[in-house]
Amino acid sequence: MKRGLPGHVRERANKSGITYEARIPDPIRKTDAGYPFVHTRSFDSRAEADEWLAKRRLAYYGSGATPSSARDMTLNEACDVWLNRLKLEGDKNDGPVRAGTHRLYRENLLRYVKRTGLPRKTEAERKIESEKWAVVLKDVTDIGSRLVSTLEAQELESWALELSSVKGRGLAKRVLRDVKAVLARAAIKLNRPDVWRGVKLRKIRHEDRGVAIILQTEQAQAIMDAALHLRDFGFVRGEDGQQLLPSEEQGLEERIKNSNAGTRKKAWARWAPLLWLLFRAGVRIGEGLAFKWRDLDQDGKRIRVERTVSDGGKAIEEAKTTAGKRWIELDDEAMAMLSAYRSWCEEPRSKIDTRPRRRTDDDAYMFGTRGGARWDNQQNFRRAWDHLFACLDLLHDDGRSWASPHDARHWHASLLFEQDIPLEVISERLGHSTTTITAEIYVHLLGDRSKRDREAANRLGAALSSLSAA
Repeated sequence: MKRGLPGHVRERANKSGITYEARIPDPIRKTDAGYPFVHTRSFDSRAEADEWLAKRRLAYYGSGATPSSARDMTLNEACDVWLNRLKLEGDKNDGPVRAGTHRLYRENLLRYVKRTGLPRKTEAERKIESEKWAVVLKDVTDIGSRLVSTLEAQELESWALELSSVKGRGLAKRVLRDVKAVLARAAIKLNRPDVWRGVKLRKIRHEDRGVAIILQTEQAQAIMDAALHLRDFGFVRGEDGQQLLPSEEQGLEERIKNSNAGTRKKAWARWAPLLWLLFRAGVRIGEGLAFKWRDLDQDGKRIRVERTVSDGGKAIEEAKTTAGKRWIELDDEAMAMLSAYRSWCEEPRSKIDTRPRRRTDDDAYMFGTRGGARWDNQQNFRRAWDHLFACLDLLHDDGRSWASPHDARHWHASLLFEQDIPLEVISERLGHSTTTITAEIYVHLLGDRSKRDREAANRLGAALSSLSAA
């Protein structure tokens, strides 16, 4: 006999009457003993239990849904189906979708479609996260509650425009791409033409395009200076317990009394050079955490990007594109910072323990553990980043810094545009595969095109005049 899909509904009698229990094993999640985790839910009617089971079968195994359950599926539910299916297909085909890529898809859909934010451990944290995204997206239509069977292309296009006005054109295009993939899968299940295939984010006014540059030059310089200060002196806590930047005149005994400055200094001996690379080299945080000592060319004053950290720091992968693998020239101050960091790593741990503080051989990670291994949690640096912003009183009400490490990269690019560096050079330095990507992200920094065109015409006229005179 041919075996059906996993899962079943059973009738149960109890003191309150008859209930129907639906059960289905999770194809991915396991218990501590190694057995499949079983999802269970009770219903008052058999129809409700069957519908719940059909939707879970569709999410976990890609089929088995009744036509009515597919027609009644909202976009939020379709997102769950697509994410689970994508993860299943990745496991079956030895990972065509990288874990980090799947995480980005999930974050985009949870934040901007389902509006729940990332999963949290407690109910209170989940409520705060959900309320936060409800406020952020208050001017954007809640498209996730719409039925996929009745969602039209015009509605999707209008929603994408609303999202771009709130979160920027670049992010809106990425989220729209993910939603279209979700709907393409749903169209197959509904036997409905993929009416959303041709939806695109319409052009908007020139001045509204491009990524926002959050950090100003004075702020960026203050952050880099504060990182140096923390590297040399550590944190100090004020009378109210707030973390403060210590004064250079403060004595060593007083610093140790008011804080755990010793361990904080050791942490910032590592994080300060990494922070400087974000600002002065424009690398992504994942690229910075993946640097090995062999990537640093001290004689040539440059550093090589070969790999990146993915899945929140749990994996190391090669750069996605050929342009992503690149040499980045470093200024003298950045090189001096890295040279001082290497010297610090090679110093003995103590008078008794003469082993070096950290490995500095070619295969050791530059900003890894003592033994040269990489950190398996990218949040270690993010916490240090937030601590630094707390010292500078640059926090939102929820305790998070108002700029992310990636904003340092955007500031770096804006500074290059201010210095009239050619677009091709900036694109190569940032690791973009084409100059079109760079121009689209930073189009508002390209300046007045008509003015540049006039300057080009004047220069050309002057050159031709000199040739005629000769």
